[in-house]
Amino acid sequence: MKTLRCLIPVSLCWMLWISVLPVAAEIYRYADENGKIRYTDDLTRVPERRREKADEYIEFQASKPASGAVSDTKPDASFRDLKTEADLNAAGLRLEEIRETLEKERTRLIEEQQRLDKVRRVSNSKIGSRSYRKQLGQFQKDTEAYRAKRQAFEADLTRYNAQVETFNRDQTEKDVEPESD
Repeated sequence: MKTLRCLIPVSLCWMLWISVLPVAAEIYRYADENGKIRYTDDLTRVPERRREKADEYIEFQASKPASGAVSDTKPDASFRDLKTEADLNAAGLRLEEIRETLEKERTRLIEEQQRLDKVRRVSNSKIGSRSYRKQLGQFQKDTEAYRAKRQAFEADLTRYNAQVETFNRDQTEKDVEPESD
C-alpha cells in the first residue's frame, strides 16, 4: 500500500514532465512557381528543383530584420553603370567575394542551428531553457539578416548579369558595324 502511495505521485509527475517536453517539427519555407512563399512540414511536398533552396523555418512569428541587415539590402551603386570590360571584371570579382562570404555565413548558421538543436534536446532546466530561447532569438535575427543579405546579393547579381548582356550586345553591334562599311 505504501508503495502504491509513492508510485502514483511519481508516475503522475513523470507523465506531466513527459507531456511538457518541447515538441519540435521541422517547417520548411520555399517559394512556389508564382513566387509566393509557402510553408510545409513535409520536405517531400517541396518541388524537387526547389528543395535545395528550401530553408528550415524555425520562427513561427515574423520578426523584424536586424538593423544591420537594412543597410546591406540597399542596391550597390557600383553595379549600376559598368561600361568597360575592366569594370565588369572587377564587379564580377566583388560578387564572387560576396558569394563566398555568404556561403561561409550560411555554413556558420547551419552549424549554429545544429548546436542549438543539441542544446534543445539536452536542456531541461528553466535557466537552460531561458538561455536556449535567448540564443534562438539571436539565431533567428542572424538568419533574417542573412536572408536580407542573400536577397541583396541576388538583386546585385541580376543587375550585373543584365549589365554583362548589355555590354556583350553593344560589343557585338560595334563589331558588326565596321564590317558593313
